Amino acid sequence: MDFGPLGIRFRFIPAGTFLMGCPDDDPRGFKQEKPQHEVELTRGYWLGETPITQGQWQSLMGVNPSLFKGDDRPVERVSWFDAVTFANRLSESAGLTPCYEVSEEEVQLIAPFSGGYRLPTEAEWERACRAGEQRILGEEELVAVAWYSANSDYKTHPVGQKAANAWGLVDMLGNVDEWCGDAYVGYKAAKCVDPFVGEGSKRVVRGGSWYDDARDVSSAYRYGLWPVVRFEDLGFRLARGPDLGVEPGNKRRRTGRRAKGRGEVVATMPEENNSLPVNEARRSVLNEKLAFL
Repeated sequence: MDFGPLGIRFRFIPAGTFLMGCPDDDPRGFKQEKPQHEVELTRGYWLGETPITQGQWQSLMGVNPSLFKGDDRPVERVSWFDAVTFANRLSESAGLTPCYEVSEEEVQLIAPFSGGYRLPTEAEWERACRAGEQRILGEEELVAVAWYSANSDYKTHPVGQKAANAWGLVDMLGNVDEWCGDAYVGYKAAKCVDPFVGEGSKRVVRGGSWYDDARDVSSAYRYGLWPVVRFEDLGFRLARGPDLGVEPGNKRRRTGRRAKGRGEVVATMPEENNSLPVNEARRSVLNEKLAFL
């Protein structure tokens, strides 16, 4: 275990190979979780033991945007842009080179090998969540590790109250959904080595939350959201480590459009910030449940 700024605890996740996604013959899986494919991560990395809490967020950012207040509860109502801004500020506070360059219009991944804090890649998140376990947990097992619709009372809970997985991580499933660094795209069947999808309109969200049913709270479940949205069940945890396939001294990853030679553009601010085509069905369900609190 490693202790970072603000008392954030990190667990080391070893390099290795795993099967990502849901088997084609598993009826519980959704289309976006398939095809299952082999992924190799060639370098280990550190991942936050818990989602970032409201106390940690407020200590660094000076405000608390969350609906369900509590220093030990996960921060929510934070966008993807908010999360990478927090990561940069945390890096700067620790004397580390920030991984991102953030402007009003875009975010560029300029130094993933810097040792600074960042969002995990989608593959890193799933490998850490599985912790060597390939099967999807049944509902009886899920109760022990996750806050979801069956036991959450439709609210977040303090982090660390549920059982940890084999690698010491807690709340990987349930409590709050978690932003990943990648753009949201469909899977392919071919093996991937250190995958990372930079440029794209939506960002990957993982883990399920307090309002989700059991089918949506699994190591394989995934969907995409615009990077500016803020939901009452959406938070994040941080990663740190040289695992994006960038060699020392090379700060650019040539997988997407770049601007002004600084690095890869991984997200751009939509022009119509107040009229985003977000997942309206999901928003409607969440509003309906919040109305009864």
